[in-house]
Amino acid sequence: MESIKLSLSTGISKMKQHNTSLTGVMRQAPAIERTYGDYTRQQNIKRELYLFLLQKREESLIAKSSTLSNSRVIAAARADYTPVSPKRDLILFGALILGLLAPFGIDKIIHLFNNKIRTRSDLEAKTGLPIIGEIGHKNESELVVVSQQSRSLVSNN
Repeated sequence: MESIKLSLSTGISKMKQHNTSLTGVMRQAPAIERTYGDYTRQQNIKRELYLFLLQKREESLIAKSSTLSNSRVIAAARADYTPVSPKRDLILFGALILGLLAPFGIDKIIHLFNNKIRTRSDLEAKTGLPIIGEIGHKNESELVVVSQQSRSLVSNN
């Protein structure tokens, strides 16, 4: 009987150990279930996103196929190897004409705005009256205008 009692007490202790290990596993069950639920939720989100993107791709392909035009190329494009613009000869000709006409135009504008009387012909042109005489003008700084050796227009020798 002692041996049966001993075997039963060992059986009970084994059962208690087994019960303790099962209790530990049962305590971990909610955490494991939560982790499994997270994985399931992530998988559902990814599957729904994949289906959404697949649907959008099909919609864009349908839209693209419906907007294709029935146009065709009549003739292939051709290009010359010479430059279209600038035209060198035309630019050089224009520069030559401008170079020749610009000085004459500037001189004409200067004479057009010149309202000073500098010569006898300027005075006759502005007034239209005959000129009886002229007074000479000397640009040098000598005080005596007339001298015996002077041969200028002012001294009148």
